[in-house]
Amino acid sequence: MSHPRADLSHPDFALPWIQTLLSLPTTKIISNTARIAKTNSEDTLFSTTYNSSSTIRAYLLLQTPTEILQIVSLGSNLNGHADIAHGGVVVTLLDEALGAAVGAPCFTAYLNTQFKRPVKTPGVVVVRARCTKQERRKYWAEATVEDGQGTVLASAEALFVMVKEEAKL
Repeated sequence: MSHPRADLSHPDFALPWIQTLLSLPTTKIISNTARIAKTNSEDTLFSTTYNSSSTIRAYLLLQTPTEILQIVSLGSNLNGHADIAHGGVVVTLLDEALGAAVGAPCFTAYLNTQFKRPVKTPGVVVVRARCTKQERRKYWAEATVEDGQGTVLASAEALFVMVKEEAKL
């Protein structure tokens, strides 16, 4: 079952810059399993906590030949300061997109983030992420959070380590 926040009829997805991304012939909508409620407590941050009209109002995950695009409509209950998303929320969005770009079950080993401009709420951002290198179980990736004009609001570089088959959490 797909997540209700991936509904293309959400009014934020009618923004011209989002329609441009959706209309590119090499862009496809993909499912993010972290947005789907599970029978255990896995992924509850995105499937439950960040799933309301006042937190993450709508969400789309897109794939292009070179990157993952995470389009997120942010509500005001994610604020750290008035009308500005909390930095921890921004880092969480980056981590989620970076993990999707890696495309393997993994853990974040490090995540270095630079905040460049405030992420305004309510508002819509795109997180662009791509895997840059892989060596055995290690994956390096980089991402940016951008507004609709392409202004970089935050950036990150990360190292992920693939889960070992025998690992039990």
